[in-house]
Amino acid sequence: MTRAVTVVLPTYDERQTICSVIEAVRGILEDRDYEIVVVDDSPTSRTVDVVHDAYHHDARVRWRHRGGSGLASAVLEGFDVAAGERYVVLDADGQHPPRRIVNLLHRLDAGADIAICSRHVDGGQVAGDWPTHRHLISRGAEALAQLAVPTARKLSDPMSGYFAVEADVVEPVRERLRPSGYKILLELVARCPVREIAEVPYTFEQRIDGASSLGPREYLKYANHLIRLTIPSRRQSVQVVTPEVEHVDG
Repeated sequence: MTRAVTVVLPTYDERQTICSVIEAVRGILEDRDYEIVVVDDSPTSRTVDVVHDAYHHDARVRWRHRGGSGLASAVLEGFDVAAGERYVVLDADGQHPPRRIVNLLHRLDAGADIAICSRHVDGGQVAGDWPTHRHLISRGAEALAQLAVPTARKLSDPMSGYFAVEADVVEPVRERLRPSGYKILLELVARCPVREIAEVPYTFEQRIDGASSLGPREYLKYANHLIRLTIPSRRQSVQVVTPEVEHVDG
């Protein structure tokens, strides 16, 4: 069965927050033809066990446990099983407010191939006080992305994990997508036949619970990933559309 929208939730030990995120997505998309696909990368099946117990009666919520292959490839696995004509990707740890899904879909309706939630565009922000080292790591990762991927230089938040993309933009290059680690957006920007990208401001919330999957190994994978993306990213220019004024409530 084809659906209008597939929401892909890559998870890593998010059993404390997954149901609240799913409930929020269901409420926002209740008038649309949608499905939710949870792809869990945790060492144990506890997150998907929670999803099974809560949603085994709802055919629009599906899940699978794989464990340990990386959140970026978990997103691609979600794409592989998705029935939607559009994919929306967000984290399930409470840091990505699901209510912004509507704004992303609106940008696709307006002609964008990819719509990205940004912390750094006018109106976006990071909630709470990040320690200095987190800011340095984040900005350093963004600088490396912009150095390696020309299109990323036009994006205010190339490290965003919250975005929507047309399925027919992904499918022509699906077999060539080889992300490593925890970031998938740069792979799509570099390899997919993208003409227009739109940015949507949002508030990046503080983590509610659960464990981060990031560590030194993930950052090393990220650096290697950028090296592989340098050549395929050098293609035709891409238009990036940033709204001049947009109301932001999260």
